[in-house]
Amino acid sequence: MGTSEAVSLSGDSPTRSHPAEAVQRVAARVVEGGVWALLLFTPLVLGAVSERDTAIMEGGCFTLLIVAWWARLRRQGSRLPRWVSWPAGFFCLWTLFQMVPLPTSVLRVLSPGTHAAYSRFLPGYASHGGGTDLQAWLLMRKGARSGGLSPREGQVTGLEGEILVRPAARSISWYPWRTLRWLCRFLAYWACFHVVVRHLPERALEKRLPWLVLVLGFGIALLGIVQRYTWNGKILWFIPVYQGYPFGPWVNRNHFSGYLEMALPQACSVLTREAGLHSGHRRRRRSVRTTTPRLALIAFLLVPMVAALFMAGSRGGLFSLALTACLYAFLQGYRGLARRSSRWVRVVLPLVPLLCCVVAIGLYIHFAGGASPQESRVEPSLGTRLRAWKGVLDMIAANPLTGTGLGTFSLAYPFYKTYGETDIWAQAHNDYLQLFAETGLVGFSLFLGGLIFLLRRRVLPCLSEPWRRQTPVALGACLGLVTLLLHALVDFNFQIPSNGLLFVLLGGLLVARGPSSGQPTGISGRHPGRELSRSAEVLE
Repeated sequence: MGTSEAVSLSGDSPTRSHPAEAVQRVAARVVEGGVWALLLFTPLVLGAVSERDTAIMEGGCFTLLIVAWWARLRRQGSRLPRWVSWPAGFFCLWTLFQMVPLPTSVLRVLSPGTHAAYSRFLPGYASHGGGTDLQAWLLMRKGARSGGLSPREGQVTGLEGEILVRPAARSISWYPWRTLRWLCRFLAYWACFHVVVRHLPERALEKRLPWLVLVLGFGIALLGIVQRYTWNGKILWFIPVYQGYPFGPWVNRNHFSGYLEMALPQACSVLTREAGLHSGHRRRRRSVRTTTPRLALIAFLLVPMVAALFMAGSRGGLFSLALTACLYAFLQGYRGLARRSSRWVRVVLPLVPLLCCVVAIGLYIHFAGGASPQESRVEPSLGTRLRAWKGVLDMIAANPLTGTGLGTFSLAYPFYKTYGETDIWAQAHNDYLQLFAETGLVGFSLFLGGLIFLLRRRVLPCLSEPWRRQTPVALGACLGLVTLLLHALVDFNFQIPSNGLLFVLLGGLLVARGPSSGQPTGISGRHPGRELSRSAEVLE
């Protein structure tokens, strides 16, 4: 569609008269209401981890993008930066390539580990000629310990030479169907991101969505607290749970913590905005009589969120939130201290977040070692994770370039796990290692490139800019993103649809409203974040 035909969404309604203005206004409300519905739906259905709920979420994301495109909704001045769209596009192309059947000679070079696994477990894969007799292949591999497959001497089965397995091209992905499903989820996230960045009105980005996150976080936190003290062995009091360490509507308390640690900074941004502590936009001054009840209400909504985070007891979540706060405080105070302090202070000060990290890891190991036997069975300790990560590294070493296929970790990892390991690992409990194992160096490089651009163009400028000059919604989104990125080092929150959807929403808010986004933020003067981002302005 042409830009001249697109509807401007700088406010809540189009800015010019149009014959289809009523239809477009309804479409804008449908799109925003759909985003609300997805945010409310996904946490309450146990994080949308079931196939049905995940499909509903994906269908909703695609539907919202189609409606926004059909109605020609576009916020004035909105655009998708190339440093976001290009890595995402190439990542999709690489995932599609993982599902393409390749000849044996090509697969042997690109993915030697996959070629070795196919040669060992797929009859006829590495044969040359017309085909391989299935019975002969089975008898050849049965070994001396098994005696049930071999016919007695002098007897025949009647299947000799009857079942021929012909060689066929195989894909890099061990399970292409699972790779396709995860590609659909990635595209659904991209559709939601696109809707937030380009099609939601400014009023929704600045006020309505942050308020929704605040109220939703309060409701989920209150639900978790009440459920803990009235626990009857069932999530939401009617869904039985047989494994895990549930808290709130999630089976795993780490995922409850991951959701709230993203929602809490965004909720605090509402408090900052209503208190008028930022100078990003000129706003109408409210009287104390009007402002005080609002601030009291927001503070009341924040208290259960903080309490629920501590009650959930997710060590990785608390550590990530504390490290993010420490990092932000360091970046905010470093410039002033650097000008007024001696050289040794400037050298020692950057070590403070590192020291906090080391202390937190030590406490994590200490408390993990003293966990109850029941808790240890459902939540692996750091030592157990380290042993599992050794198997993940072997998995990466076998297929360093291509991986085993997006979404195939749970099915491919048993082939590489450490001998004697009896635990079942459906996830690596480290999203970065798992992504490397599944997509190889190519896919992980694309992800890392996009992440580095995000850090340089949005996160670092947002964290280093004086907080009074920040747009509150962008700052809250930035802190939430950083917290979950740190938590992903010891858990798999990105694989939970509800948490992934909120992460994408916050990413869209940061790209749309953050520094260098083309939106007015009231920022003036020179600062390190702007200097970092100035060199990459041409990319957009």
